[in-house]
Amino acid sequence: MKFLNRLIILLEIALSYVMIRRQNLRQEHKQPHNILIFAYMGLGDAIMMLPMLRAVKETYPAAQITALTTLPSPAHEILRLSGCVDTIEFFNFKQSLWKERWALINRLKKVRFDLVFSSYVAPVPYFVRLLADIPLRIGHVPPARGVRNMNLRFLWTHSVPLRDNDKAHETTRYLALAEALGIPTQKHRLNISLTPSKEHEERAVDALKKYGVGAEDMCIGFHPAVGVTMPWRQWGVEKLIQTAQELQRSYSSATRTVWILLFGSNADKELLEEMSEALKPNVIILIPDQICHPGDIPLSMTMALLRRCSLLIANDGGIAHLATACGTPLVRIFGMADYHGYKALQLENGVKNVDVWKGLECSPCMGLGVIKPGYNLTNCGHRNCLQLITVQEVVRAAEDVLPLDKENND
Repeated sequence: MKFLNRLIILLEIALSYVMIRRQNLRQEHKQPHNILIFAYMGLGDAIMMLPMLRAVKETYPAAQITALTTLPSPAHEILRLSGCVDTIEFFNFKQSLWKERWALINRLKKVRFDLVFSSYVAPVPYFVRLLADIPLRIGHVPPARGVRNMNLRFLWTHSVPLRDNDKAHETTRYLALAEALGIPTQKHRLNISLTPSKEHEERAVDALKKYGVGAEDMCIGFHPAVGVTMPWRQWGVEKLIQTAQELQRSYSSATRTVWILLFGSNADKELLEEMSEALKPNVIILIPDQICHPGDIPLSMTMALLRRCSLLIANDGGIAHLATACGTPLVRIFGMADYHGYKALQLENGVKNVDVWKGLECSPCMGLGVIKPGYNLTNCGHRNCLQLITVQEVVRAAEDVLPLDKENND
């Protein structure tokens, strides 16, 4: 079955090449009515796409924007919260049969899209039959790596080449797609801000009160996991426990209790419970799905809880980017992934964000969404990019972001 799927994809690419060669290589730029955006990505990637989305929406306010995304990624929640997307389509190309993919493509063809934006993380080879019918096609051209990341430059009327080790930030890479079409982006370059609903903020305060968190107490958030697919990005639960204990000692006073809020999902439950057991009694496990109402957007509730935190300490992952987007000060522990592409942004809100990163010669092992040739990031033999980061370094970074109140701690 896998062989058959690949054979069908290769035939589709060949037919699309013939179709596109018969068209004008560069279409006239007209006001689009229907725009398709590939959003096959994780939580952090979706946040990085926000500046580009907002620039596109401002330039084409009357256009209907459809995003093609996948589950279980919560990226679709970011798209909903952004207010820039009108329709969200879900499709898991890895688990779906070619017949299901063809049914989706046939349905999307009926929309008659005028314009498509496709980032380097999109599974482009699976959708060439759809793309070939869209007059304006804007896409990244990453280095060719296998079937999923083939060099399909011929597909694009406007291509944006990417190369390994370019040290560009991910927001810049996405903005380049809009800029290729002449869309002004300067106004939105750092526009990743998101705000939870007022209802969620009120419910977050009430939820913490039920645990015993007082108005004068301090909350420090921790996100110990990074998702079930990338456990190699974890600094280590033991070090996080030590960091939390140090910060509780440093920031507690006679009038203020320091609570540790542990963020995660149902998949992280075992890890969260291990930390909670070591940090009792002033610790709370927060899995938004368990305190959300039917119809809620769980990420909005997560944002409301993050905004109650004076600081978030996290591994490199989507929750860390969400903290930045909603204005929570951040200390992030960064290892083998693309640091330059995903380093913490310093926004105009004055909130301080710090990355603890060793910058070793061998890192990053990963770039443009794939493992770099010759690297084995899941077991390189030493993991020094994370192992060499000490508890004291992270505590100092936290104190830099959140200065100690000496008078209150004497």
